[in-house]
Amino acid sequence: MTSGRYLRLISNDINNPTILSVDKGQEPWGMDKQDNPLPPEALDAPQNRNWRIYTKNTQADLSRVGYKIGLWVAVKSKSYNYAYNFQGFSSNITFNNIGFFDSTMGQMHGGAKNITLNHVKFGRGDRVNGVVPAFASSAGGPQFMGYTDSSPYTNILLDYVWLEYTGDDNFSAQHASQGSSFKLDHVTSKGAFARLLLATYDAYGVCLTDNVILDNQPAVVHGAISQDIEHFEFKKQFSVCQY
Repeated sequence: MTSGRYLRLISNDINNPTILSVDKGQEPWGMDKQDNPLPPEALDAPQNRNWRIYTKNTQADLSRVGYKIGLWVAVKSKSYNYAYNFQGFSSNITFNNIGFFDSTMGQMHGGAKNITLNHVKFGRGDRVNGVVPAFASSAGGPQFMGYTDSSPYTNILLDYVWLEYTGDDNFSAQHASQGSSFKLDHVTSKGAFARLLLATYDAYGVCLTDNVILDNQPAVVHGAISQDIEHFEFKKQFSVCQY
């Protein structure tokens, strides 16, 4: 399986590794230029502490976007294990005062209604060998999807929610129909491996208040919705919430 396999450059800070500005995006690994699988190779089996990872782009290609020997790299090897998974017309669900660490992706798909996340944090877990993990998981943050026009997500609220280094998209809204209602208020999203906020081209009803912070920038007050800031995709699908 080659999907969900990417690299990003990070700082060599054992207390707070962050994405390096020299990195221009996710670099695919585990495949060649023709998308044939190139699985990683253990160089010291059976200890398996040292690995060779094959990248889709050549070494010369990577050097042009800032990769070089000695820099730290975060490796995404996406799996599909969920912190929670609600499917099909789930309703009246509240998460209150909860922290999700190490496993941060959860799904609410297919007509979720009356869903509230209040004072919830998705973030990095405990140190590994004395080092703060670069990302919380390899999967991402909360996901919401309405499959068809007959099953949109409606009346969803994220209020006082912290999304940090979830390992893929910090938040995603997908495939909703017209008339959906989805409000983000007092939401902070930072350090995404892929996108800080993702709303696909066929997601509707997602709005942001001026209390939404994207990588330390107020999203609405400073016009981030209409600007091409890093890791913010399908901006036209977001609107400003009406109080």
